[in-house]
Amino acid sequence: MEWMTTQVDTGRFEIKIQAGDQCGLKDTCAFYVYSKLRVPDFTVSASPDTGWVTVGQSFDYVVKLTSLFGFDNPCTLLVSGLPELSDSGIFDDPMLTPTDSTLLTIYTLPKTDTGYYTLTIFAEEMNGGKSLGVVHTTQVVLKVNEWSGVGDMTDNPNY
Repeated sequence: MEWMTTQVDTGRFEIKIQAGDQCGLKDTCAFYVYSKLRVPDFTVSASPDTGWVTVGQSFDYVVKLTSLFGFDNPCTLLVSGLPELSDSGIFDDPMLTPTDSTLLTIYTLPKTDTGYYTLTIFAEEMNGGKSLGVVHTTQVVLKVNEWSGVGDMTDNPNY
């Protein structure tokens, strides 16, 4: 019995098997095998989708990196889109290896402008302190409310 494998196109292979008997009769059977290439990768997500905070207070998002197909390189986390007069967005752990999660805390100051802010969270694959060029993002919304007195938090569902 003889067999031969040929790659027909990306992810598809043709396998031919040839068998014969003592009299020299041969029969050939061919079939195709499909292979899906699964490249290690990761996803980034954050919850909740929208956070509500009163000026001078802070809000926490949970940021999660999920491994796909065995991805296990560390990733560095960054955030952009923060209000100008905010103290900053701080990750409990700015370097994660999927699958893992961390808190992103947004601190506002009493003079932070009120309004809606779209925050973009970046997760970048790293190796030995160098970027490997794989970056994934997710977005969340931060609604900054003005403080208008004790107990006056009617538009804040997290209060």
